[in-house]
Amino acid sequence: MNLEELQTLWKELDEKIQQQELLRQEEIKRILTTRKESAMEKLIRIERTGLVFLIVCAVFFYIAWTQNPYFGMLNGVLVSLFLLTGIVFQFRFCWMLQDIEQEKNLERQLIEIVRYKRNTNLSYLIGYAGVFAFIVLFMIQFGSLKALMILTGITGVALTVDFYLYHYIRDKVKNFIQASKELSQFNL
Repeated sequence: MNLEELQTLWKELDEKIQQQELLRQEEIKRILTTRKESAMEKLIRIERTGLVFLIVCAVFFYIAWTQNPYFGMLNGVLVSLFLLTGIVFQFRFCWMLQDIEQEKNLERQLIEIVRYKRNTNLSYLIGYAGVFAFIVLFMIQFGSLKALMILTGITGVALTVDFYLYHYIRDKVKNFIQASKELSQFNL
């Protein structure tokens, strides 16, 4: 084998290695983009489901309140404000996620997803304060053992579901941020 043949083979091998490296980087970018989009789709789905749930609860509560005047005006107003605030928060979260999904700038997406996370944490604090106020008012008005058992059961189930939803959303936000940061490193 002479030197020219060896140089030709070396160039061909080098080109194949460079092509494989480019293909590998493109495949990694595609995987990261898919992971990021999947996390975003799951966040949007959970927020829309929460919005539908709150709207159904508001309709159910309205029907129950109008059919049972014994429920009381103060409790009715408090629950109505609580549900309406939740619906407004859910609309806002859905809107924020739509904006994040449409944003093409990775840096801006990261800023907005952190803002979304901060706002969801704030909504949890406000929500728990509202639930606590409702429980206190409910127990003052309907302080029977049966009411206490029902309220304790409903609160326990709600807190359990809320705990899992909080961690689910937190994990999806973390996955989104991690995938975005890794993608930004590829784009440097």
